[in-house]
Amino acid sequence: MHDVFYDVVREIASKDPHPFVVRQVVGLEEWSETNESKNCTFISLHCKAVDEQLPQVLVCPELHFFLLHIDKYSLNIPNTFFQRIKRLQVLDLSRMDFEELPSSLNSLLNIRTLRLDGCYEIQGLPDEMVQFSNLRLLNLNNCEKLKVIPRIILSSLSRLECLDMIGCSNSQWAVVEGDHSNANACLSDLNHLSCLTTLSITISYAELLPKDILFDNLTRYAILIGNSRGFRTNKALKLHKVNRGLDFGDGIIKLLERSEELVFSELSGTKLLLSPSNRMSFAKLKHLDVRESYDIQHIIDSTDQQFMEQGAFPLLESLFHWDLEKLEEVWHGPIPIGPFGNLKTLEMSSCPKLRYLL
Repeated sequence: MHDVFYDVVREIASKDPHPFVVRQVVGLEEWSETNESKNCTFISLHCKAVDEQLPQVLVCPELHFFLLHIDKYSLNIPNTFFQRIKRLQVLDLSRMDFEELPSSLNSLLNIRTLRLDGCYEIQGLPDEMVQFSNLRLLNLNNCEKLKVIPRIILSSLSRLECLDMIGCSNSQWAVVEGDHSNANACLSDLNHLSCLTTLSITISYAELLPKDILFDNLTRYAILIGNSRGFRTNKALKLHKVNRGLDFGDGIIKLLERSEELVFSELSGTKLLLSPSNRMSFAKLKHLDVRESYDIQHIIDSTDQQFMEQGAFPLLESLFHWDLEKLEEVWHGPIPIGPFGNLKTLEMSSCPKLRYLL
């Protein structure tokens, strides 16, 4: 059945003005010496047999897109494999089972997109990536063993627009920028990526966040602090097992106030959860979830007159409060007129001291 499927796809692809090949690894080395390979611009390569092997070099000088798919086993990529595809712009090696990438990556000077999501065994980014100055998108989601992110590589990705690192909770970020004893990047190195507009990242603990980190250019983000998972909107911030008494700096505070989704769980160090800094604070918030935070007595400071005049939480759609043993009131101060006008879902559980909601 699979062979029939691939034959049909190849027949359709053969009629495309931009040559596209969908094939299995078997016979790939012989095929790469044919005229078809020399004109091919897109390849989707499917590997399913344990005895299949890639050729030492893939000869496709016009290739722009390469996707490699495997079925539940590891496949060795020869170190010289990418030497002859120097025009490649998109490389998708998602869910590959290997610890290291081939050294011939340094031939891919035109690479724009690199997907390594689900490559669970990768422990470090290779030095060859320092050549990827044209890279726009880097997906490292769920690279669970990734530890080493060299500063020299991160700083070289000057045109990077999108960085995905959800599920990389073992990454060993340096704590202090400029610590030359540590070759790993610091989170504040993200400040130097001036083109970065999309960021999704898991940060294992809040102490890794430098005070000077800026997120002003981000239009889409999912920042999960404390190994939380899952998000529903394009602007999500989640804090798990975080001491709110820490000084996060302006970057995180501004991000918190313009988020569409906020999730707090097992927080400590504060009785008051949210304090608006200006009248537009939390104006775009759609989902607020607070749970298992036993010090919290109030959700938001409502003593700021300008904030109250603007209208508190005008877009809020869902509100969840679970296991907040000391929560007394949502509002710390005057209760606004007609709050939560857009609210669709409200869930309260195990909040025994709660006196007022609206």
